[in-house]
Amino acid sequence: MSTTVQTSSGPRHRSASRLPGQSGLIRSEFTRLLATRSWLILGAVTVLLAVIGEVSTGVSLNKPHGLDVSTTDGMAKALASGFSAGLVASIFAALMVTSEFRHRTVGQSVLDSGSRVAWVTAKIPAAVVSGLLMTVLGQLVTLAVGVPFLMHAGAHPDVWHGQLLRMTIGTALLGIPAALWGTALGLLVRSQVGTIIGLVVYSVVAEAAVLQFVPAVGRWLPGGAQAAIVDDPTLPYHNTLLGIAVYGMWIVITGFIAVNRFLRSDIST
Repeated sequence: MSTTVQTSSGPRHRSASRLPGQSGLIRSEFTRLLATRSWLILGAVTVLLAVIGEVSTGVSLNKPHGLDVSTTDGMAKALASGFSAGLVASIFAALMVTSEFRHRTVGQSVLDSGSRVAWVTAKIPAAVVSGLLMTVLGQLVTLAVGVPFLMHAGAHPDVWHGQLLRMTIGTALLGIPAALWGTALGLLVRSQVGTIIGLVVYSVVAEAAVLQFVPAVGRWLPGGAQAAIVDDPTLPYHNTLLGIAVYGMWIVITGFIAVNRFLRSDIST
């Protein structure tokens, strides 16, 4: 039995016996991931963003225009810097996909995988694990830096109960849907520069403005859904389960369009 893969140079046949299984493809993605420096660079960015966010907030505590951390809501706002790791997780996942288009290795990778679907699905576990590590790391750094600042300001954050615990768990797990979102966008856009710039500009500028000034609309955007998942006290739009559903809807719709386009378009070796 043979498998046919359509590329820009025409159909190519590979013996099914020579094609790796799905588990082998997944292992290859993890091996490729560890062989690059991208995870190290973006891991450092995750740490840096969390540290900068917590230090800039922490030094303002007990100042005239600083946060009021006498309430749980105030303490949650002071420990919100881990949220930025979700964007890093999306960027990392997008890079895993778009790098193949940028370096024109996607055609050969699909041939080695046996099918386009196998190629796409092999990317997902590595992207999800990487995204989860990013958000867990971001939240750990946030707590390690932010909690001492709060205690120095006279607050006593209980990160093991209530709102702070929900926020910690939500932020730590945000890397899972954020990675799926980044994978879908990377496959849809394909351009590495376009995807990364689009993610940053949309998340930091466009979506942030909508969330701030038109919250009734923003609650249904990916950023509003993320805010619900992490129980962000600054954007209390809807509950966590609804946030997961909204984010899942965006991921499924975008992923469906991206995969459908990928299956129908030509790819080059």
